Amino acid sequence: MATLTVWIFDSPGGAASLATRLDTLAKEGALDLVDGAVVEWPEASRKPHATQLRAGVERTIGASLGLGRLTGARKGKVEASLHLAGLDDETIELVRGELTPGTSTLVLSSAEADPARLVEAFGGRLTRARLIHSNLPEAEETRLRETFIAG
Repeated sequence: MATLTVWIFDSPGGAASLATRLDTLAKEGALDLVDGAVVEWPEASRKPHATQLRAGVERTIGASLGLGRLTGARKGKVEASLHLAGLDDETIELVRGELTPGTSTLVLSSAEADPARLVEAFGGRLTRARLIHSNLPEAEETRLRETFIAG
């Protein structure tokens, strides 16, 4: 089963920057990046903008994770797809509450990864990001936080 994580960054470009590094690592074989999406909300913009990552399998997480709902689009097929992807209404509301002007979010679906290689590629632990949701058991989520987020 793929690991689903949702990260919030304290800058509008933070998620996109990390997504670019993750895509490179996927091409190098250090990460099995199943899919992903970036939602950025620049300070001067009235609403956030979603961008789908293109890695591995040709799928678009923007549709499968219901990113339209994050940015205020109509419900329906998007919401049904969202539930199939593992995000529930509570999680979507959590993201909506965290995503504000001047921030960005990375929704990531990944399988295998080399944690040491990832931290090295990031230039150390993440200092401007928080993990706000995952489908991992509590102990594994704690280990993920300890590995990737600076304390």
